Amino acid sequence: LTNVNPQIKTLKSHVEITEPNTSEININIPEYDATSDQLFVYLDGLLLSPVIDYTAAGSGSIAKIILTNAIQQTNDNYIDFIVFKIDL
Repeated sequence: LTNVNPQIKTLKSHVEITEPNTSEININIPEYDATSDQLFVYLDGLLLSPVIDYTAAGSGSIAKIILTNAIQQTNDNYIDFIVFKIDL
C-alpha cells in the first residue's frame, strides 16, 4: 500500500447573463475535464442540481451547461461555476 496525497485545486468562473431566454452557458474554465472533475453550478447564488436543473456538455474550452429552464429575464442574473480538480 502506498501513501496517496491528493491535491484539490479549485477553479472558478463567473458569467453575467445579458440576454433573455438564455439556456446555454459556457463554463469558461479551460482546465475542466468532465470525466474526472467535479462541477458545481450556482444561479444567483443558489446551487443547481445536475440533470434536474442542467446538463453539462463537453470539456475544456468548449464545455457548457444547458439549463432545463431558460433564464427568462436578465435582472442582474449570473452563473458561478466551481470546479474541483483532484490530482493524485
